[in-house]
Amino acid sequence: MELVYAVGSPEGAACALVASYAFPPGSMVISALGANAAKAAGQTPRLYTPDGELHEPVTIIHYLCDKSDSREVLLGPEKNIQAQAEVDQWFSFCASRCFQIASSNDFNEFNTALQLRTFLCGNNLSLADLVAMASLYSAMRRASLKELQVYKNVTRWFSHMQNLPGIKEQRVQDFSKIELPTSSPDELLQAAKALGPSGKEEQQGKQQKQQQKQQQQQQKQQQQQQEGGKAGIEKRGDAASPQSAAEDKKKKGAAATAATAAAATAATAAAAAERPVDDPMRLDMRVGLVRKVWRHPEADKLYCEEIDFGPLGVRQIASGLVQHLQQQQFEQQKVIVLFNLKQKALRGFNSHGMVLCANSADKTAVQLLQPHPDTPLGERVYIEGLSGEPDEVLSSKKGKDTFAAVAPFLNTKDDCIAYFKVQQQKVQQQQQELRKQ
Repeated sequence: MELVYAVGSPEGAACALVASYAFPPGSMVISALGANAAKAAGQTPRLYTPDGELHEPVTIIHYLCDKSDSREVLLGPEKNIQAQAEVDQWFSFCASRCFQIASSNDFNEFNTALQLRTFLCGNNLSLADLVAMASLYSAMRRASLKELQVYKNVTRWFSHMQNLPGIKEQRVQDFSKIELPTSSPDELLQAAKALGPSGKEEQQGKQQKQQQKQQQQQQKQQQQQQEGGKAGIEKRGDAASPQSAAEDKKKKGAAATAATAAAATAATAAAAAERPVDDPMRLDMRVGLVRKVWRHPEADKLYCEEIDFGPLGVRQIASGLVQHLQQQQFEQQKVIVLFNLKQKALRGFNSHGMVLCANSADKTAVQLLQPHPDTPLGERVYIEGLSGEPDEVLSSKKGKDTFAAVAPFLNTKDDCIAYFKVQQQKVQQQQQELRKQ
């Protein structure tokens, strides 16, 4: 397929951004035409497909999503009608404005929607985010510091979007990365003052002033009590105001709550410290489906993957499998992923997890460790006979690295089933038999 569009055209740029994300590099051609070339080419954008030519931006984008291996990621899961409707609603919102958004009312729509969300629809990037990014791009490039502060949720989301794999590679001419302002504290304060305090902030300010006033009164009373001697202290103590008594009670309650929380935290830390480093149930192994695979642009041995974990969302993970697996052997495969690794940048690619594989004794052959085909996405993989909850995030510190301690005992046998401590048990049995002889 080939997409042809005019540089500077919002509708064409939206089509190009979707195409560049929906298809890995090399699988389709995206041609950006200058003004003269676009005029000579006629109507743009234009998509050349095996089924014929398409001209309408909305039709082009829908076609690209339908043909993409990431269709369910872009349009929403097939069985989740509500998610699909939400994606379609945002798509229609942007399309009705010809993929060019600049009004304050429209910005407010996005800012409100993104207040408690990383992406527009659910926990994953979708078509809604791509067309919204294309539609907001010109306005974000022109935005002042004050405007970025006013629409801070949009600013946060846009900054996150332009750094995602599949977007940050800048395959589309119209979407070079915008360097959002990094402001000094003084500039931020001035921008905040220009916006004025919100109702909540104003109320918090009043409460702080009232608390300061009460503290000053208490300090004054204490000073008077000290000057008046013991009798004076007792007299004033008997005549203490109900307000002071209530405040004392409140402080004691807060102190007790803090002590309880500290004790709970200490107990949790102690329990974690007592748990063996080589406890395999500290590993959170999850089933995922590889939706998309592409070569890392800066590392010859790395694949970049987009892996779907069902209700747990979609993650991007990098794997050093280029020398062992073809791309078509990897895509659309169910895999097992070490899910609770700390997110890490691998040559500029933020990888969050590790795809587990099995290798031959001489390490010349490598195969994916795969679950039963019917296993639901996001399902945790357990070790038979063991129990325990996984760590939230595995430690990578020397002496505390659970995966490093457990990995030597994760093995497969001739039945092609994964086991824990298979080799260790065999060695122990052989030693016992030798002793008996």
